[in-house]
Amino acid sequence: MLKKYRHGIARLFILTVFYLTALSLYAEQMSVLGHTRKDLPIKIETSNLDSKGYVWQIEITPNQNSQQIQVKLLNPNSELSILNNRALALARQFTLAQLPQINLDSKNITLNQDEQKMQKTHFYYGKYTLIIKFPKGFHYASKTDFSNLQQQLEPFCHLDESSTTNQSKLKPNAQSNLQLNAQLFVNTEGSIYQIKYSPLPNSKMIEILNAQFKKIRFYSYNKYGTPASFSVLQPIMIQCNSKNTNNDSNPVT
Repeated sequence: MLKKYRHGIARLFILTVFYLTALSLYAEQMSVLGHTRKDLPIKIETSNLDSKGYVWQIEITPNQNSQQIQVKLLNPNSELSILNNRALALARQFTLAQLPQINLDSKNITLNQDEQKMQKTHFYYGKYTLIIKFPKGFHYASKTDFSNLQQQLEPFCHLDESSTTNQSKLKPNAQSNLQLNAQLFVNTEGSIYQIKYSPLPNSKMIEILNAQFKKIRFYSYNKYGTPASFSVLQPIMIQCNSKNTNNDSNPVT
């Protein structure tokens, strides 16, 4: 949970590299027969409310005639009506085109009348199940690879402070490391749209850091069930003179 970052987190140059694949709503192929219920990819949206691991199940039924979808909450939470409504709102965002397309191989199977219609339209008009989760706090949907940042940023430890081209207010600390904070401003879609640094590094260092941070995505966030933008504080530490150290730091998560 990112709120813990205010108390300090792992240094960027020793961050464990991992990726959490962002969930997609776009069409993919699947094979279906008859009226079997099909599960959609799990939808995750974070919240300021504590859902205590509750999982919402939404039934989505597309209408072939109207080309619209109907949604039904199968298991409303008796204590979190706000998130019940938010789960339904997320389910209603689906359009027919965003539901998985079907692949019926008529060469190998005998299709009934309904299946013959589906074969022509490429859409399945049975029932879909959508699972929705609302973890508390701010969470990454995907991270970037920070493994090269130490090498890229260490040269900034040795800039000539008297140089007129060095406009950085960032200086090595008592441990000869560069330490700064990045305030990440995130929109309702989970994308970082602005970054503020303190102390302010020079423009080249900002360019390198921005290129990495803008690859990051967060899960979308709701505050009391309403989509909201947010900001998080990300401490950054660059180890100076790393070649003179044992250079065997272990990854920290």
